Amino acid sequence: MLPDGSVGGFAAMETDFNITLQVNDLTDESELGEWIVKAMQVIEAVPPDQIVGPLPGQVNLIFLANGAQEGVNFHVNQFQTLPGGLSNSEIYQALKFPQ
Repeated sequence: MLPDGSVGGFAAMETDFNITLQVNDLTDESELGEWIVKAMQVIEAVPPDQIVGPLPGQVNLIFLANGAQEGVNFHVNQFQTLPGGLSNSEIYQALKFPQ
């Protein structure tokens, strides 16, 4: 805000990624985790100067199968700080139900 109370400008704090994917089975946590990994590989390949904002963005994944849907939401840094060696289903579990 400027001294006169008006807004001087606006800058984005983060870029969020909204992705919808068609999957075979919403109960197959290994498949869902594999899609999370694939989506993050694409997001992490975007050059940093092409992403607006200083904060890590949020990833919103919607999985669709047979007219139903399941969602998982997490911040980019939550994925990046997962322990190495997790299976795809463990990645899904860790991001769907964070501790």
